[in-house]
Amino acid sequence: MPQEKILVALSLRESCAEALTQAKAIAELREAHLAVVHVLPEFYASRPLFPQFYSQEAIGYTVLQQKAFAAIDALLERTLESHEEIEIQVVHGSAHGGVLDVAQQFGASLIVMGSESPEREHTVLGGITEKVVRASSSDVFVVRRVEGKAILALTDFSKESVPAIQHAVRLAEEKGLELVLGHVLPTATFANYWAQPAGEGAYLTEALRDVASHSLSRWAEHYGALHSVMLEGEPAEEIARVAKELEVAMVVVASHGQSGVERSPLGSTAEAIVRLCDASVWVVRTPAVLDDIPAELLDEVDSESLPEQADDADEELAEDDADDADDADEDDADDADEGDADDADEDDADDADEGNDEDEHEDQDGSKSN
Repeated sequence: MPQEKILVALSLRESCAEALTQAKAIAELREAHLAVVHVLPEFYASRPLFPQFYSQEAIGYTVLQQKAFAAIDALLERTLESHEEIEIQVVHGSAHGGVLDVAQQFGASLIVMGSESPEREHTVLGGITEKVVRASSSDVFVVRRVEGKAILALTDFSKESVPAIQHAVRLAEEKGLELVLGHVLPTATFANYWAQPAGEGAYLTEALRDVASHSLSRWAEHYGALHSVMLEGEPAEEIARVAKELEVAMVVVASHGQSGVERSPLGSTAEAIVRLCDASVWVVRTPAVLDDIPAELLDEVDSESLPEQADDADEELAEDDADDADDADEDDADDADEGDADDADEDDADDADEGNDEDEHEDQDGSKSN
């Protein structure tokens, strides 16, 4: 089995120290090869009319590259006890493009990036981390200096979300943290249901909650999650909120790796979680190992079938209501028949009484004549 390779993207800010520490710990635990990369800004300008400037720029780039190597050595010296085995690369180009190029050439299965607060990372770096998450074919671990007692794994009940849960189980065991399994019912789903005729939307929404809650409990039990959380609303916002409430150290989410308008909910949500969440975020891109999950659990529900299952539940209830209505109609019909029979008996009794009265009058008239 080839040795796993981990790449740490360094911006030479203080947040990189935590990323280095955690990357080194992961590399030692998994006996992986560790490398670091720093990306210098695009240095060479296009000067077709002034080729003499190329040599000056080349000299300037060499000096800047040497300074970058020295700064990285100093950072490694301050942060890690030993770092001789760590490979150092300094390249130039766009920040996210340079990281992705080196990761591909290096064959990294994991990219580790240090990050300050989500707001500062997004405004100062223009969402560099998000761009790496969006385009990377490797796992991306965004490290933030946050203490916590749990790891939150997210699922949409599809097979694509299984790798995140499997990885979260592994991380929880390695770090001695609690495992929490979470699912978010997005606002858009409810909006579609509330567009139904009056009264139906409320029931369909409740049916959807029931189906998702049942499935989440089954998945949590299978993976040994200590807790499970059902959220409703905008996924990234709700995840960031509950991560803070539950003192989550790390959020683990799968990304389907699609792009453009066809991107999956998990894929687009992963970037938003990186942007909004105060905790560290591990975005999983590795394939799932489906052998450890029963097929019926995957068949039971997935993200796309939740609405259909809620509709099925609604149809079953409607059928039950129809059966109850039929039974009620039959009971009413029986009652009506019994009522008609009683009325007929009463009429017959009245007729008989009238006949008896007439006979008595006739007898009395006959006696008077005699």
